[in-house]
Amino acid sequence: MLQGKAMVAEVGGLRYNLGLPNAMPALAGKLRLSTYRLVLKALSGGRGARHRLPESFEELHVPWGCLARVDETSAGGHSQLLFVCKDLRVITVTFNQKQPALLSNLAKKIGTLAFTGGIQLSGTFAYHFKFAYSPALVPNGWSLYDCNSEFERQGCLTPGSPQSLWFAIDNSGYKLSPTYPSRFLVPLCLTKAEFKDAAKFRSKRRLPALTWQSPSSKACLVRSAQPMVGVTGARSSADERLLDLYRVHGDKSLLADPRANELRELYLVDCRAQIAATGNSLKGAGAENAKNYTNATLKYCNIGNIHTMRNSLHALVELTAPSGLSGKEQRAAELHFLSNLEQSKWLEHVQLCLEASVMTAEKLHLEGASVLVHCSDGWDRTAQVCGTAQVLLDPFFRTIRGLAVLVEKDWCAFGHKFGQRCGHGQGPSVKANERSPIFLQWLDVLHQVRREASQDSQSPVASLCHTPPDPCPRAFVPSPTSRAP
Repeated sequence: MLQGKAMVAEVGGLRYNLGLPNAMPALAGKLRLSTYRLVLKALSGGRGARHRLPESFEELHVPWGCLARVDETSAGGHSQLLFVCKDLRVITVTFNQKQPALLSNLAKKIGTLAFTGGIQLSGTFAYHFKFAYSPALVPNGWSLYDCNSEFERQGCLTPGSPQSLWFAIDNSGYKLSPTYPSRFLVPLCLTKAEFKDAAKFRSKRRLPALTWQSPSSKACLVRSAQPMVGVTGARSSADERLLDLYRVHGDKSLLADPRANELRELYLVDCRAQIAATGNSLKGAGAENAKNYTNATLKYCNIGNIHTMRNSLHALVELTAPSGLSGKEQRAAELHFLSNLEQSKWLEHVQLCLEASVMTAEKLHLEGASVLVHCSDGWDRTAQVCGTAQVLLDPFFRTIRGLAVLVEKDWCAFGHKFGQRCGHGQGPSVKANERSPIFLQWLDVLHQVRREASQDSQSPVASLCHTPPDPCPRAFVPSPTSRAP
């Protein structure tokens, strides 16, 4: 048992199955509740239906933060609990007899444990685990990502070297940019006045910051929020100079070389649809005018916003855990599963994210061109595209530790709103308009990358490993012919 975890209840005399009732053979077992998770464990003995199920299902763990909702139902004289998880798992627990009092008591306890927004912090597992924590038990996640160490690994920063083209901004007080990392990189030759002006020109002061640099071509992957151009098409000389420096990989001496200057290109990757960016201009924001930037090309990626993704997930969940349907309606829904899946547009959204990421990786890896990625605020779609492109290009991010560093760097440090987007520890109705499966969708994107890579025997992306593979493996950029139409 994990330190700080406490048992709350244990109930036997039940059967459980993955999916809706009768979707697959049920296992007889018992239910355990702790302050950390729900555990369903199959009883030993007798093969029964067990041979048709994965072994992992014999002991099923659901951390409370993974639970989206709990429904109380009954069928055939038996009480049931339906667990709908945020990772789309649906688990049905059927008790051997109808026990409304037991069901109500369990549902109340589960609601308190899973949706902790209304209870004291001291009653949570995380609170007790913190004081029972020891570095020997679990590595210190707070120190997993260090800005200087990561960019030294990338070759951007060299301790004690005067040759570095980059400077780590100290944003530890979060006054320069309230939602940016405590330290982030910009070109060394950018003046303090230019930094301030460039920050003012971007939404929420999220100015273009370096997140990755190619070890071979030195092309820069840069991220930001949308520019504050408005309907008047406002410009910022500081923003234009900053992006010009990224275009020449941070080396201002190349700006004076006409030939080198002419060869360097910059791609402005706007994750939104053009109509969405135009709509934002009415609010004082919008998209860049590529003509104002040297050798720049603007690309729109048509990825939907958080509300679009939330609605898509709801439609997808209804396919796996439809609510309020009669048996006849459920059977009809099963017959039209594939058409309903298409109508949810979940896979279409995943494809658009993949296409934007592959395009970004191709520009960096094949053309040696720098790329700026942004959406509106630069903490949802931007994180998806930048994160996926780096997984495709950098073997370190295809290791277990590297992927954890990537999440800390491009999601946590750059301000993705995990609490509001995932709704961890909150009831189903709290800040519902801010919830969206952005990170969950990114995990699906990575799954699709891995799935395609597994079909390529030469691919370095087929699985995660504890140590980096070959120090100089090729990047995995799916070929245009292998992509879905």
